[in-house]
Amino acid sequence: MKLFVVLLSVFCFTSLAVNISSLTLAQAQQSSTTADEQQIIRVALQVNSSSPGIAPARVDKVAISSPYALASVVFGEGDGMVVLAKKQGTWQAIGGGGGWLVSTELEELGIPRQTAQLLLQRIDPNWKNYESH
Repeated sequence: MKLFVVLLSVFCFTSLAVNISSLTLAQAQQSSTTADEQQIIRVALQVNSSSPGIAPARVDKVAISSPYALASVVFGEGDGMVVLAKKQGTWQAIGGGGGWLVSTELEELGIPRQTAQLLLQRIDPNWKNYESH
């Protein structure tokens, strides 16, 4: 997966987590997901569809702590995460990778420590177990 790096300086701590239950974009558009969640799913799927040879992706969970979001993505036998930031009203991928991202990786993308930890907590309450990465 490609890694995009954009540092943002605007921090807001409104939090929301959504279990998407492995929805595709079409399914998300028909469910009760918000416009932000739908846009995050669309961006996360676009990032993963640009990698040749990878099975079609689906978004498992989305966590939002505006202006940042984290999406866990499943594709074939693998999984990964897409990190997003909302800039000028649009969610944009700013990073990601295969497997689990640790809090320091999110901080390197410009996400404040408290927000990074909150996003990870919303994706998986056991996130601290993966920090020895």
